[in-house]
Amino acid sequence: MPIRPRHLMPAALALAVAHPGPAPAQDLTFAMDVAREQSDLRYDDGRRIDTRETRVSASFREPLTPHLDGTLTLGASWVSQDGDPATEGEDLTGGFGGLALEGVWPLNPELAVEAAMGWQYHRASGDGRDGDITLERHVGSARGGLRLSVEDLSLAGGALYQYTDGERRVDGLDTQGFETDDDVGIYARVGLGTGAGGAVAVEAVTGPWRGVRLIFSRRFR
Repeated sequence: MPIRPRHLMPAALALAVAHPGPAPAQDLTFAMDVAREQSDLRYDDGRRIDTRETRVSASFREPLTPHLDGTLTLGASWVSQDGDPATEGEDLTGGFGGLALEGVWPLNPELAVEAAMGWQYHRASGDGRDGDITLERHVGSARGGLRLSVEDLSLAGGALYQYTDGERRVDGLDTQGFETDDDVGIYARVGLGTGAGGAVAVEAVTGPWRGVRLIFSRRFR
């Protein structure tokens, strides 16, 4: 079987998690994430399909080195589309999961460089008028930027990249491969510590997907 780009990201992440090196004495972080985002998916036949997705996820982050964490994410999704007669008006439901490496490297007590790379698999399905509908995609991503922290307040922003390899199938009708209309974007995030290891953050993104995420996190010893 030929090796496709979507197979390389999860393999690299699994290798990094399996051989992380000495683990630091830090805490485990649990987070809940609610996102509402929109994207223009470009089908193989040239159509651009307006796609809206709501996601709810839980993630577990564990230190691998003093400046690098490994993250496991699992979640549920709800998807709708305009512009594709086979899926327009249909509500698709499904789930997703993935792995990520996230790092923070301080430049001084307030300013730090942050970066992350990850892979996720998404699948949503439903009963359509023309047959069962399945939307699935493999997503490889990377981002990097700066983070400013002053007491309990943090501000962050930077650039992001996503590689999407997706497929829309309608049983008995046709199959369309797809990717996002854009690969590169930017993000901005504001966070506030709530005490006892807790934090809440709001992040806005544009580029491959456009929208807002609300993130609740708690650090456990």
